[in-house]
Amino acid sequence: MIYWEKQRKTKTLYELFSRPVREKYRLTQMEYSVLLFLGRNPEEDTASAIVRTGQFTKSHVSSAIKSLGERGLLTGEFSANNSKTIHLKLTDQAEAILQEAEEAAARYKKCLFEGFTGAELQQMRSFFERICENAETALKKMEE
Repeated sequence: MIYWEKQRKTKTLYELFSRPVREKYRLTQMEYSVLLFLGRNPEEDTASAIVRTGQFTKSHVSSAIKSLGERGLLTGEFSANNSKTIHLKLTDQAEAILQEAEEAAARYKKCLFEGFTGAELQQMRSFFERICENAETALKKMEE
């Protein structure tokens, strides 16, 4: 199997670890991803930030935000000096879901990184940051 094809297994494993939480709260994968994104990145609290940073489709993010709002899991507020941008805030009801989601993520990470030393994990993070920087640079060049 080709290396880049194998990396899909990590996503499949992640989805399996997150499935019990998603099913318990009847969340789609995108709704789950939006909740986690906002929980982990409270400063990136707009739909456009979720699309840009998370590399998600705008229509999927919009649909998830609408559904989560209807379910009382997040609210949207305009800032005092900007009536165009809606800032998203998770509700207290979403916090219980986030707690369970983070516990599932911790189990996933423990499974995924079993047997790695601290130094190996740090080296992997460093390599991955460089890979992402290279990808971002290439994407910017292609957009020009």
